[in-house]
Amino acid sequence: MTLDKWKLDYIDYLHSGRLDEAINLKRQNIPSKLYRFEKYEKNRIDTLLRNSIYVSHPDNFDDPYDAKGYYWNEIDLQRCFDGKTRDVPVEKYVKEIKKIVQDWFKNCWIGCFTEDMNNFPLWYYYADKYTGFCVEYDFSCLPQHNLFQQRLQPVIYLKQKFNLTLSLEAVCDPEKVINNEPVPSYWLHIIGNLIKNESWEFEKEWRYVSYDGITKEGGKEVNLPVKPTHIYCGKDMAEENYEVMLKAAESLGCECSKIRLNSFEDREFIVC
Repeated sequence: MTLDKWKLDYIDYLHSGRLDEAINLKRQNIPSKLYRFEKYEKNRIDTLLRNSIYVSHPDNFDDPYDAKGYYWNEIDLQRCFDGKTRDVPVEKYVKEIKKIVQDWFKNCWIGCFTEDMNNFPLWYYYADKYTGFCVEYDFSCLPQHNLFQQRLQPVIYLKQKFNLTLSLEAVCDPEKVINNEPVPSYWLHIIGNLIKNESWEFEKEWRYVSYDGITKEGGKEVNLPVKPTHIYCGKDMAEENYEVMLKAAESLGCECSKIRLNSFEDREFIVC
């Protein structure tokens, strides 16, 4: 599978600090439909009815490298430090950068979506072996100033970790870091949460990424700025559960249907 070129350009724009270009490029490429897979559980249906999603810390995800898909060259950071100031020990500068990065990871929240409703592994694992459901949303209609739209990001799948050294050098000015002054690290936090190993590319993931500086166990709810456009129920969902989902869809003002496999006469591997 080949990564879309625009996603490589996007991460390059973020890495080089060309934020306006990155924002415009991402906005042009937000899919008209994104999907979220869920198990059939009362708390998940209640969250759906509140028009919210549950976001979690990446520590709770399947991928042990989630939000850790980057590295930096400590020697280059020291060289950057030496070129700007000699008033304090370089070890403190590097230590403070590590603390900043750890804070990103500790205080970030992620909600997952996918571009692909016909994703059989996702139906199996995240919709509980086709007994759960998949919710369709259209976030592409949101204006650029909308906060949710700004926090919606494409996942970038790479063979190796991403080298964050140049970005750290640009953002983490030694004087500010050592004096505990704020540094504009949010977009670095975005990069850090978007890189995953290419073995996960089948998920075709987009994610809502927020950073609120508040450490909390488990997860929390985030209100959505749009309502679902369709709820797809798994082919093996119990009929009584399907009736519940039909009522939920009616309450939300969206369509609801139960997927089925296509016939032996059809060529494509799709559900409909």
